[in-house]
Amino acid sequence: MTREGFVGYFYGAAIDPEVLSFAMQRARCVHGLHLDMNAGHTGLEFYRVAPRGKLPLPSRPLDDLWEARGNVAGMDGWEFMSRRMIRFMALMNFPRYVGTEQRDFFYLTLRHVLPGEPIPVSIIPPEPGEGAWRTHGLEQHGWPPAIATTNLRPEPTRPGTRVGVVKLDARLVRAPHPGEVGAKRIVEFRTPALGKDMTTALWHGEASGFSVGHEPPEAQATRISAGYAASERGALGATAAVGIDRAGMLLYARVTEGSKPEGDGVLLRELLESLGCETMLFFPRPLGAELAAEGAEAPVGTPGSGVVLVRRDGPGARRIFPDTPIVGPRKWAPLQQHKVKME
Repeated sequence: MTREGFVGYFYGAAIDPEVLSFAMQRARCVHGLHLDMNAGHTGLEFYRVAPRGKLPLPSRPLDDLWEARGNVAGMDGWEFMSRRMIRFMALMNFPRYVGTEQRDFFYLTLRHVLPGEPIPVSIIPPEPGEGAWRTHGLEQHGWPPAIATTNLRPEPTRPGTRVGVVKLDARLVRAPHPGEVGAKRIVEFRTPALGKDMTTALWHGEASGFSVGHEPPEAQATRISAGYAASERGALGATAAVGIDRAGMLLYARVTEGSKPEGDGVLLRELLESLGCETMLFFPRPLGAELAAEGAEAPVGTPGSGVVLVRRDGPGARRIFPDTPIVGPRKWAPLQQHKVKME
């Protein structure tokens, strides 16, 4: 585990503990665990799993020494591609970790992080940077990025219409706590919509993430703004909208140029749907999203000042049982030799 909370995997075909520990220290590790000393049990494999026919076809024959492809046991209709971390890694029973195993191993799964894949452009040739997510220059206050932005022209029949898009990772932002000092601001929504006929709202909760509904998803959820559901007439006249994609990311889109009354709502809905959003909320005017300035701290908040979201600690390596002492072989070796009979 590094100082920053990353997990490092260190492997050597033949290496002594002094050199291994030195390499870990050079990588800023502050805590480490010995996995095994038998070469056959210390390997690492990379996998890509998908429904049959969805995996890419390799451009060359696979090298059986360190590459494999096959069906996933116990999962009808799924197949995998795999390779060893290193071509000559002395690993037993490759591909080993795609099936069941009596020994204890750990695995990592893919997680969506910002910025993500660019938005496909609709007008050719595209403008410089059109549809490409940008995180550089935004105050992220950590890794992975909590916010990304882009702009594009989503409708070929309206080449003069531009839409700005902000993407927020729900797991990396939260509302500041009352009286909190030093919280790092990510974004502030300054002009929330408050129409009397708006009964649906956008919420953010530390456990539930972003959601759209009539009631808060959890007791301490923050209400960001009211709006119109896609089925309501007010959505047609919207100039801004939010959507929640399949990964739980919030996408805030607003028309920045070439607005068309009673037509922008449809434009925004089609854009958010193309980005994988099934839950959406529409606003008659933009929410006034103000991105964090250099080194800005989050205000506690005053009535009418808008809704602030600050940086939240993201997932990372954590030590468990930190009070358990680390002892030498004289202490643990006799215990390891002691046989325990399980009834």
